[in-house]
Amino acid sequence: MKNKSIIFLMLLMLSAAALIGCSGQDAENSPGTGDQAENIDVRWVEDAVMPDESGVPDGLDNFITYDLYGNQVDQSLFSDYKITIVDVWGTYCNPCIESMPTLALIYDQYAEKGVNVAGIVIDVQSADGTPKADFIAKAIEIKSQTGANFTHIIVSDNVRRAVIKDISAIPASFIVDSQGKIISDIAYGGHSQEEWEELIDEYI
Repeated sequence: MKNKSIIFLMLLMLSAAALIGCSGQDAENSPGTGDQAENIDVRWVEDAVMPDESGVPDGLDNFITYDLYGNQVDQSLFSDYKITIVDVWGTYCNPCIESMPTLALIYDQYAEKGVNVAGIVIDVQSADGTPKADFIAKAIEIKSQTGANFTHIIVSDNVRRAVIKDISAIPASFIVDSQGKIISDIAYGGHSQEEWEELIDEYI
């Protein structure tokens, strides 16, 4: 347990230090400062224990974690789609937040064509991996304000080992297939709708 806490703490320190264009937290974007964030029901966090995972992940093909509402999520998140764009973000990262409306448009317009979008939010957990209520509430608030109504998950051990350890800055994105295997390079920074559409055309 001690080693796990140290690893998660290092992860959180890395994600806070290595950003592309992401300023530090300010009064507007710090967790729990808005009335909406304070009123969001995140009571599931009180009893949350990160699920046990087994096996060695190959990308996102083997994980169990939670979404922002306390529902367990695994690699079946991807199974109904040809590809899924995975967006790695943080609640403190303004460029991450600014890129979300475009991803929301892609999700709305391309879901019927077999394209999914999913988020991984990296700064809503304590050093031991347990979710923090105020940060979860802020993430839900951002999701609502930006229209990013796709599934956002938090970081489990397998997600960290397979993906997050290789990410040096946020926003970051990559594409997985229907089994959760990563089929693209990791891209950093936000993208226009046209850039996303060109990338989608390469994979579907």
